[in-house]
Amino acid sequence: LERDVAIKILNMEFSADSEALARFRFEAKSAAALNHPNIVQILEIGDVDGIAFIAMQLVRGETLAARIQRERPNIPAAVALMLKLCDAVGYAHRLQLLHLDLKPANVLINERDEPLVADFGLARHMNAKGQVEAQEVSGTPGYMAPEQVLIKEFRLSVGTDIYALGAILYDMLGGPPPHGRGAAADVMRRA
Repeated sequence: LERDVAIKILNMEFSADSEALARFRFEAKSAAALNHPNIVQILEIGDVDGIAFIAMQLVRGETLAARIQRERPNIPAAVALMLKLCDAVGYAHRLQLLHLDLKPANVLINERDEPLVADFGLARHMNAKGQVEAQEVSGTPGYMAPEQVLIKEFRLSVGTDIYALGAILYDMLGGPPPHGRGAAADVMRRA
């Protein structure tokens, strides 16, 4: 179609790992089912010479993490951005999908200053009760809800993503993320 796209390739180390390949394909199919102006659009998934790839909308701009590093938004700008992110994540929730790794690095800001949620690599479909039973601790410690750390005690739910959205807002306005920065084990313990 002669348009620029972004290509995500499964790390060559994991190409032969059937579980990693299944997660990669699940990410692509889950995100491809989402059609929202504030979610990065998946255009194609495939395999070339044994290398799995996802072709997606190319977002020219920067991550929210880079923007925060450069200059923290004022309160009205942060709230406006968060409303768009909340709408996008709410849309995914209505389709029974939890993101589970919301953080500033997974929010892309395009040339029109619009935020787009990216990287559904840890996403999971919710069961009929609106929950996910996690098998392993996963996410980014500074933005993880307590239930992502205590997976044996709690189920993941829309509240898990909502917590991460709150952590993003907290980071934008005052930073660092609510549980701070540092070694993953220390940050998870604080969570």
